Amino acid sequence: MDIKPILSALGRHRIAAALIVLEIALACAVLCNAFLLIAGRLQLMHIDSGVQENTVGMIALSGCDGCNNADLNARVLGALRAIPGVRAAGAANSAPFGPRAGMMGATLDREGKQWGGVLHFYMADAAAIETL
Repeated sequence: MDIKPILSALGRHRIAAALIVLEIALACAVLCNAFLLIAGRLQLMHIDSGVQENTVGMIALSGCDGCNNADLNARVLGALRAIPGVRAAGAANSAPFGPRAGMMGATLDREGKQWGGVLHFYMADAAAIETL
């Protein structure tokens, strides 16, 4: 394949040549950004969480109409602890590294004018710490 006619045509049409170079540069930038995003996600997946994830399970309860939530939690936890092979069971509003269930805003002054940020918190019973 002779490249000389292609180069001479690009030399005569400078705007077309500049647009082609710009398109190639933009494609390279998008490709590099995608690789960096993937590498960042893979790096986050290999962070040690301190929790034995392969031995932890999660059940989401939404409550029931007309029943006591504390009684429901106690009955479910009792049934889970009775299953052979279960080492511990606890109740919490959210799992670590999962969707956040509890958050509130905080201010640094009594008047509420100096914003302090958003606090994320977990609510759990005493057995939840042993469970993790």
